[in-house]
Amino acid sequence: MSVKNGSNTLILPSSVTSLPSITTPLTESNIKTLNPIKLFNASSSNTTTPLTSISHNPQGTYFVSTSPNGSLQLYDAIKGRHSKTIYSKKYGCSNASFTLRTATQSTPTSCLIASTIPTTQNDVANHAMRLLDLNTNSFIRYFQAHTRQVTSIISSPSPAFGLDSFYSASFDGSIRAWESRTEKCYACLGNMGSDPIISLSQSGTLMAIWTNDTRKLRIIPIESFPLGIIFEVYIPDIKGRVEKILWAVDDMLILDTPGFEKAVIDSFNGKVIGTLRGLTKFVVSGEEILRNGSSDVTPDGAWCFSGSGDGTILAWDMNKLKSIGNVNPIILRNEELIAKQVVPRILNVNPKLGSVVTADTEIVVSLYSPV
Repeated sequence: MSVKNGSNTLILPSSVTSLPSITTPLTESNIKTLNPIKLFNASSSNTTTPLTSISHNPQGTYFVSTSPNGSLQLYDAIKGRHSKTIYSKKYGCSNASFTLRTATQSTPTSCLIASTIPTTQNDVANHAMRLLDLNTNSFIRYFQAHTRQVTSIISSPSPAFGLDSFYSASFDGSIRAWESRTEKCYACLGNMGSDPIISLSQSGTLMAIWTNDTRKLRIIPIESFPLGIIFEVYIPDIKGRVEKILWAVDDMLILDTPGFEKAVIDSFNGKVIGTLRGLTKFVVSGEEILRNGSSDVTPDGAWCFSGSGDGTILAWDMNKLKSIGNVNPIILRNEELIAKQVVPRILNVNPKLGSVVTADTEIVVSLYSPV
């Protein structure tokens, strides 16, 4: 299918009822139908500025992109069009995340963002996270505690822990627990190295913590956070910086190291049980910015998608990996995008509907179809 560029023309299907949802397991035949249907410039003012994050709201009806130039773009995922631009120019923006509260809203009214102030500046105000009002382009609340740049913002996926709960990690070595209705964090786990990354299980009951400088993985129950670390394991043979941790089927953990093979770990004992291979390194030009991962899993955790440096998207069957340790990926190529050097450096799977969003300096929306 030819990729359209620029306009807000509706080119997605008029109904999303036929798209796979969380209740419709994807098959290999579905995966092979993934096809780009819309391309957006990431920024109307500077198309060479790479994006730092892509995030969907809990219903999958909208997604946002963030950029270090301070622009946040909101997109209507169902209609396949740009909705609005919001700015945070003074601090930049990254790690956008919607709390579960927005699942009660037909259109999300707010999202959390971190700043992109350089990591060398130790200033609590500069590294505050912010709850941004998407209607008024104003900040509802500031969350000040981290003294260095934030590396992760993760909203709780479970209403059992509240609709406003979220967690953050920072280069200052701390992991903090928050509620978006108040400015003060209510729990803090310190001494987590100088570059921690966090992720929550799909049930929201467990947190995985990876520290890039020490190459250690920890699992901790949310119910007792910041106490009760279940285990701590040293995994030295990880190439590249882990940007994201993914929870796959049967609580397998995937360490997302963009452009490098990805270790798959048993979250019950910390053992490496397989590797996702076949990736090509991304070209790094100039100063590399912090991003929130090149991979994601489908809502049921059965498939892992990843962008690759050669412009392709790879997909691995995690159920097969669980059985045999290593599996060959399905390679999804679009020659038109590759010819235009459109790179899937960031990848985010819609949590409810049958679409995948990839981005670097452009945003591509792709759909897979029921077969």
